[in-house]
Amino acid sequence: MEWCSATWRMQAGLMTVVSVICDILAFNVLRPKYKIIYEPKVKYHVGNKRPPRISDSVFGWIPLVNANKPELVDKIGLDTVAFFRFLRMFRYLFSFALLT
Repeated sequence: MEWCSATWRMQAGLMTVVSVICDILAFNVLRPKYKIIYEPKVKYHVGNKRPPRISDSVFGWIPLVNANKPELVDKIGLDTVAFFRFLRMFRYLFSFALLT
């Protein structure tokens, strides 16, 4: 069996697309129901460091992608912001690797 055949690549691409769509749908269904998991600092905040609430709409989480970095450091801490930047770096790295 040849691993680089066109049929195999098409099946792998289709499985990836279906998996990503299912993951996004599951996230959008579960996020409003389980706020304690997806928004714990809204309930358990310290002092006035309460982060803004996320909309319950399907794509209500998208504005958080462009959040202000100094505000994020103040609200969620430097470690978490550094971890998010680390994840973003790997997202770019794996996207580049996937396309090449």
